Amino acid sequence: MAATKPRAGAAADPRLALPASAVARGRFRRQTPEEMAATFAGLRAMHPDAHCELDHRGPFQLLCATVLSAQTTDVAVNKATPALFARFPDARALANADPAEVERLVGTLGFFRQKTRSLIGLAQALVRDHGGEVPRTLDELVKLPGVGRKTAARLVIELKSRLDLPDLSIEIPGSPGGGATRTSRSEDENPAE
Repeated sequence: MAATKPRAGAAADPRLALPASAVARGRFRRQTPEEMAATFAGLRAMHPDAHCELDHRGPFQLLCATVLSAQTTDVAVNKATPALFARFPDARALANADPAEVERLVGTLGFFRQKTRSLIGLAQALVRDHGGEVPRTLDELVKLPGVGRKTAARLVIELKSRLDLPDLSIEIPGSPGGGATRTSRSEDENPAE
């Protein structure tokens, strides 16, 4: 396969200047901490205003909004969540919710019955297993109802980058290539694949 030529002026752009060692030689390769730092610095320079489009105030709301965002747009979720979070502001309140009431609040979203079951089950698991707090590891997040690897990775990346929680791990064990670290924010791309 022929190597692609860099676009004109790309080498002169300091935002695109990543160390040569940070470029993967294969499809998947685990970056060193130094390479990851350089990659994140380059991405932050290229996209200084990047942020999650889901409206939230903390990890619990972001987790719920991300679960609701499956098979729908962030705009639609942002229209449904203010009433949901006003009525159920935390995991303890949502854990005791009447499913019919939650269904009414998220009924404008696709698959709202399944999402209601996931949200209530998620809240109950948070209260039962984590004291009502959102866990900080991918392995614990994926055990929650309605939370798959994509949701967990999206949450961990957002919390790490925006809420400055450095103890969160974005390692995705079991990925092809023995555990590649992914940093994509794309909604079209599954970080675990």
